Amino acid sequence: MTGAGATSVDAGAIERMLRASLEWYAHTAQRVRPGGPVRMLRTGGVVAMDNGRESHRSRVVGLGLEGPADEAEFEAVDAFFAETGSAYNVEVAPCTDAGAAALLAARGLIEQPPITVLTRVLSPGPAAPTEWAGGRIRRAGVDDAPGVARVFARGFGGHAEPNDEDLLAAAVAVATPSTAVFIALCGDEPVACGAVQAHGSLALIFAGGTVPEARRLGAHRALVAARLAWAAEMGCSTVVVQMARGAPSAANLRRAGFEPAYQRRPFKRAAREPGGGV
Repeated sequence: MTGAGATSVDAGAIERMLRASLEWYAHTAQRVRPGGPVRMLRTGGVVAMDNGRESHRSRVVGLGLEGPADEAEFEAVDAFFAETGSAYNVEVAPCTDAGAAALLAARGLIEQPPITVLTRVLSPGPAAPTEWAGGRIRRAGVDDAPGVARVFARGFGGHAEPNDEDLLAAAVAVATPSTAVFIALCGDEPVACGAVQAHGSLALIFAGGTVPEARRLGAHRALVAARLAWAAEMGCSTVVVQMARGAPSAANLRRAGFEPAYQRRPFKRAAREPGGGV
């Protein structure tokens, strides 16, 4: 990959990509596990995904993106989540209607620490790396989903064995050709992973994690390079990643040429009793 640094950012295009990615996850989860916990609502320009009452992944993208923040759309979303009582985040960006944040605050949602969107430009370059200091790197297949789930659990879930949410997320990640998951192996066991998804000229990298004993050995850096190479092969010109405050991956992303583009503001609705109101 040659070329580095932030490109001229179309925040609206990035937000539409993030909305499409959320819709992809929900549809794919419903396909790989019919009758599972994932539910989705699309109302106007808003996509809402309920990933289950105990999940931290339930969220809403698109409020105020295509026009003024619509109170009726928010009420429909809130009623959707009230059915299960799941907590959820609504994410707004500088390109969304300024009234969206005020509407969410007025409805009792609590603003959370911002999420930084970083970007970098791409041009064709070297092939994806196939090795790191501890072993091989390759693209994961469907049969690798259990190993990816173990990395999800230990890499950023904070638990020794994958739970149901980890298993579902891993199955979703490896299920479609528009998304590539790369794994760093120690022997035959995945010890780090990272996903990348193509959306036309944009690519989104996400779901990066490394198990504790394999950290600081170069696995994450190699997986960033592998995902950038894949995105370039897919014809993408800009790669996007989201980063929470204090994320340990920040240094590697800066070294890879990512620069801050803008911040997204999450607003959280706490969990409620199923069927309950505010």
